[in-house]
Amino acid sequence: MVRFDVNAGDITAAIQDAGLIFNSNGLTVTNSGFKIRTGNDNDGYTNVFYIDDNTKLLYMNGNGVFHGSIYAENGEFTGTVNASSGNIGGFSINNHSIVSENLELYSTYSENGITNESIIKVKNIEIGTGAEVKGRIKIGNLELLNP
Repeated sequence: MVRFDVNAGDITAAIQDAGLIFNSNGLTVTNSGFKIRTGNDNDGYTNVFYIDDNTKLLYMNGNGVFHGSIYAENGEFTGTVNASSGNIGGFSINNHSIVSENLELYSTYSENGITNESIIKVKNIEIGTGAEVKGRIKIGNLELLNP
């Protein structure tokens, strides 16, 4: 059975048990898959944004641009992640550093014509088997050199 209704409150289309309602609350799809596709009848279609009927996962094929914040309970990223601020676990990300309570990592960068060297600051350090000093270690007036 196919039904199509247009009234003052909404537009409703129904095919068998599937329904599509468009009203002031937005677009509602019931008992059916959700797909936004690109293409045509001659060349075929590609799902750009869809919900997999079996897994119930939302997929987007292609790139997306989001303005604002994205909130999720879990996440997994593959590829490149760029960030100049934020937090990961107990670490704070800053423009040129990653810092926690007991560890600070600073990258080499130039600012106002001054080059700042890479720095690692830790409260305690343990060097295990196979560790190698490539230049020197300086502790006060004591220097350990690796020729």
